[in-house]
Amino acid sequence: MGRMTPNVYQGWEPKVGQIFDVYQIDENHCVKLASLPLEDYVLDWWHKTIMDIGLNKRLIVVSWNDLKQYCMCVRFIPIGRKSC
Repeated sequence: MGRMTPNVYQGWEPKVGQIFDVYQIDENHCVKLASLPLEDYVLDWWHKTIMDIGLNKRLIVVSWNDLKQYCMCVRFIPIGRKSC
């Protein structure tokens, strides 16, 4: 997934969450697994986000909810369309 629009994100998030639920993925692995399909711009953004976390410029992302609420939704859903 290299191009993330609000519609793409809003379709991606529930699919990934459903996979985690179906396979009962441990919360400790969700963030790493969710980042696997990222490509191009989105992957570059994620690497910068990880660097910012390491430099204490961002909150630590330790769970699927953290990733959704504090990273992905904030970045890829415009303020007027917030539904996360």
